[in-house]
Amino acid sequence: MKPLYRLLPPLLALTAIFLLPAPWTMAVAERSRVSLMDADQSATRQSDGWAIVDFAISPEVIQVHNKDGERLQVWHIGLIGPDPVQDGGSWSQRATQSHDQLLPKGTKVWLESQAGTQDPTKAGANWVYRHVYTEQLPDAPVGAELLRSGMTWVHPLALHSFVDLYADEQASAIVDRAGLWAETQSSEVFLPEGALHGGFPVNPRVVPTLKSLDSTSMGKELLSTVNHFPVEMGVVRLPRGVLGAMLPRFYSVQLSEEIMDAPPESIAGVLIHELTHAKQTINAGLLDLDPGCYENEIEAFEVTAQYWATLYGPNGKKNPVHQLDNQLNMNLREYNNQRIATNVRRAYGHECGAAFLGFSRL
Repeated sequence: MKPLYRLLPPLLALTAIFLLPAPWTMAVAERSRVSLMDADQSATRQSDGWAIVDFAISPEVIQVHNKDGERLQVWHIGLIGPDPVQDGGSWSQRATQSHDQLLPKGTKVWLESQAGTQDPTKAGANWVYRHVYTEQLPDAPVGAELLRSGMTWVHPLALHSFVDLYADEQASAIVDRAGLWAETQSSEVFLPEGALHGGFPVNPRVVPTLKSLDSTSMGKELLSTVNHFPVEMGVVRLPRGVLGAMLPRFYSVQLSEEIMDAPPESIAGVLIHELTHAKQTINAGLLDLDPGCYENEIEAFEVTAQYWATLYGPNGKKNPVHQLDNQLNMNLREYNNQRIATNVRRAYGHECGAAFLGFSRL
């Protein structure tokens, strides 16, 4: 796992990657597809239709062929599975086998595109993003069953009609400790106040911080937005000076063990930074909106400063009780002096030109 943040001159280590505008309106149209499934319609890159499964390529991708012999590599919209680097490749292998068992060779499937979603471009392969249905269950995508199995998790690839269903299926898998969730520290589901669907997969140690964040207007709004695609939140030992990390490929936020003895509202200052990156990841997937590495980090540090100011005023916490409080006070001073952008551009010169984002000391 690559840590994404180091200490900012003033602040902490918080990390970044790609936002969702305020609340969106999402029509979840429950309609039977039976009448739309023409028995003779064949799936292609350009059209929905029927195909036959060849095999599972990965936890989230199957290969199929149509009646003309054309082969497509189909990524289930709205989910992702473990990467081969995780757990020495064991998780990916097991999740792929589970996928193969769910959709064995010869299974007839209906492939349905999602409006507004562009297919991936991969050399030498017909990769497509599709909802996948079977003849037996024409109204619910196979993706829901994959999430229920605990072998995959939600990912903000596209806004689609099953966002709430997928978030709920993931939450059920976590509560049931199904599949790979049984081998993670994420044993609870945190449902933000007022939310009717979803819930974040969390290490129980993060819950007090989430409750603190959810009690503020800034935190409540952010949690509500990200809860459409609930990101995992855990606690790990990170390199010295790295206080948190957002890992986009794994869609996971990890807080450093070294800050967990700070007051919950202080830890929330790190978490709101990381959740801003989760929101940016959502925007990058749904809206193809990625302002860039520097801009993403600048926004996240500014959000942290604004959050801290709403709690303790423009001068920060008067009587710090933890080193994290001092760092948050410093970040707020840098924000008040309009130095966040300058600090980020100076400290992130290497990280923004590399494969990960981080914050180094100045």
